[in-house]
Amino acid sequence: MTVSAFTEQTTPEKLLQSWAKVNGKKALYVEVNIETFTALWTNAGVDILPKMMEFHRYMDKNPWAGSENILTKDDLSVEGLLSVEESFEVLKSQMCCFKSC
Repeated sequence: MTVSAFTEQTTPEKLLQSWAKVNGKKALYVEVNIETFTALWTNAGVDILPKMMEFHRYMDKNPWAGSENILTKDDLSVEGLLSVEESFEVLKSQMCCFKSC
C-alpha cells in the first residue's frame, strides 16, 4: 500500500520567496530553457539539474501522479507540522551555530 501525503503545497516561486523572506534577501525566480541553464551551471547544468527541472515541471502539472487520493495532515488530525517558511527559519537558526549571523 502506498500513502501519498504532504504538509504544504507550494511552487518553486513560493519556495524561493519563503527562503528570501526568512533570510532578508530579495529573490527573483526566472525560468530559463535547458541551454541557458547549462550555460550558467556548466557540468552540473548538463548532467543533473536539467533532469531535476524536468521532474519539477512534470510534478507541477501532475502532482502525485499515480495516486487518486491524497492523504493530508487534516485527514489525520496531525498538528504541529512546520510550514516551508518555518522550516527555513529552523535551518537558518541551525546554520547560525556554525557562523556569525
